[in-house]
Amino acid sequence: MLNKKGYTLLEMLLALFIVLVMGTWLSTNLDLNFPMHVYALDYLQHQTDSMLYKNSSYLDDISFNSHGNVNQAKTIYKNQYKYIINLGMGRLKNVEK
Repeated sequence: MLNKKGYTLLEMLLALFIVLVMGTWLSTNLDLNFPMHVYALDYLQHQTDSMLYKNSSYLDDISFNSHGNVNQAKTIYKNQYKYIINLGMGRLKNVEK
């Protein structure tokens, strides 16, 4: 009577194949277009820094107070995106042109 502990080579290759197929499928569905969103990341960095260090911060002509709020609502066009900045909390929304 044989004691089977662990996987056979065929079972391991099948599991590896399934993991690779799922990984490939997921990576093609993700939006990895990082350079297009650099402005949004820079915006959030300035907003976070102003809240963390409790001082005013400026990005282009946007002013953040010590709570991370903006001084006026704006629509900014950068790269292929239109960024809408809401008044008050400074929520940022980006849409394609």
